[in-house]
Amino acid sequence: MQTGDKKNKTAMGHFEHFLIGICVLLGIGILVSVLVLIRVLLPEKTLKPSSAPAASAPGNSLATPEDFIPQNISHMKKVPDASFVDLDNNTITLSEIVDASENGVWFLFFASWCPDCDEQFTIISEMERLSVLYGIDLILIDRMNPEKESLPALREKLADNHVTVPCYIDNDEVCYKSWGIKEIPSSVVLDKQYRAAEMQNAVLTAGECEGMLRRVNNGRCAESLIFIENNLMNAYGGVYTTNGPKSTTPSGTDVLSESQGLLLLSAVDMDDHELFDHVWSFTKEHMIIDGLCAWYTDVNFKTGGVNATLDDLRIWYALHRAADKWGGSYGNEALNIMRSIQQYCINSQGYLVDYVELADHSQASTLSLCYPDLSILGELAEENDYFASVEEKCRRIVTEGYISDEFPLYYSGYDLAGGKYKQDDLNSAEALYVLWNLSRAGLLPGTSLNWLREHVQNADLYARYHVDGTPVTGYEYHSTAVYGLAALIAHEEGDDELWELALRRMERLYILDYSDPHYGSYSQGNEDTYAFDQLISLKVQSILDEQAANE
Repeated sequence: MQTGDKKNKTAMGHFEHFLIGICVLLGIGILVSVLVLIRVLLPEKTLKPSSAPAASAPGNSLATPEDFIPQNISHMKKVPDASFVDLDNNTITLSEIVDASENGVWFLFFASWCPDCDEQFTIISEMERLSVLYGIDLILIDRMNPEKESLPALREKLADNHVTVPCYIDNDEVCYKSWGIKEIPSSVVLDKQYRAAEMQNAVLTAGECEGMLRRVNNGRCAESLIFIENNLMNAYGGVYTTNGPKSTTPSGTDVLSESQGLLLLSAVDMDDHELFDHVWSFTKEHMIIDGLCAWYTDVNFKTGGVNATLDDLRIWYALHRAADKWGGSYGNEALNIMRSIQQYCINSQGYLVDYVELADHSQASTLSLCYPDLSILGELAEENDYFASVEEKCRRIVTEGYISDEFPLYYSGYDLAGGKYKQDDLNSAEALYVLWNLSRAGLLPGTSLNWLREHVQNADLYARYHVDGTPVTGYEYHSTAVYGLAALIAHEEGDDELWELALRRMERLYILDYSDPHYGSYSQGNEDTYAFDQLISLKVQSILDEQAANE
């Protein structure tokens, strides 16, 4: 009896499992059918980046927000020619539209059937006002698809929204496809030379529209400096480490020599004499000790006990360039720093060291591979023959620190006393700074550039790596500075494709909304905003501004 019960229970169990399996399969089939039906019945539109489908992006990675920005046009490059028709079927060319503008044209691509475009049109009057305010003509371009839209529907859309700006039709989506537009609404701002000064996708708020137009009119650097000066700089010209609360040292309102050196160099790039003097005045008064720059000073002007030799190299180079550009006392001040680097930052074997104790001038026994800026050392050698051998030794240490063809980056540092490379994890910003230094010296290996291109393409250039090339757990996130450095390397190498893609990755983190307190910064909004991210991106933006100025 007990044996029969067990058999019956077993049979019942198998039958129940069979029924559950059938129900699961039926449920999946119904769900798939519903999804297919929705896809067929709903009008086509591209989802916003936040809900973008897991479509394949270049390199077989998942699509990222920047993959929905127009793909066939590049920042500050001329766009493909185009022509449209007005609502009365008269042809108008791109050149006719742009040539008639004052400062350029803001093209808004839309369609009357698009729900997201309906949302964009709720602020069309504000968009028209901003267009007039900044002297950039707003032009609507209807993505005409005869299967989904008609001219009467378009006229009704414009009338219902009281549109007063011109609207042209992109018949058969010729321009839409030529420019590689991926979703609507999309905005493209062209300057007077038919170059794409700005590209934004999805619905923009009024604040984002204004931020976009301000960058076109005032230049990218000027808009980012608004944030830096208002949120990351004290009244005396010191750049704070972050805009967040101070916890550890250095952070918060501590001022790093790194930040001062980078901003001095950018001030020269931007030909901003006033900014340069402001930053140098603080640095000279509160951070320079025996001709070297303390690596940080706090809110009470108490300095750290050592320098950071890379930052002294940057500051020397900034002063050297300032002397060439503006004259004055910068040349003598550069000479003093050069003499201190020679006296204190080179060991008895002629090797550059990471740092020096400012109290007794005792030296570190290590050299971080991101510290020897070979191009700056080359400039020093032009001024003083002594540095020729220093540059040569640094070049050998850096180039021989190549890890492998499989992971073609460079070790983080070198033990000068032991003659060995460190096996520490690589901070990606420091690792890419090494690549940038090598690129500027004409020494970047093709394997390193290919590795960088692949990881930027796949959007998996993470913040920290083990020396075996695997990402460090917890650091698989994107960094403004890392993508900014990738862009700088691409620019140095003349790799336009990598430059554009790295720029797009970097721009993902830009706060475009002019009404946002973080406007002009590269940050995660409410999280701490770091000076290093802002200053590396400022260098990238100075290149774009220079391109914009070259008419």
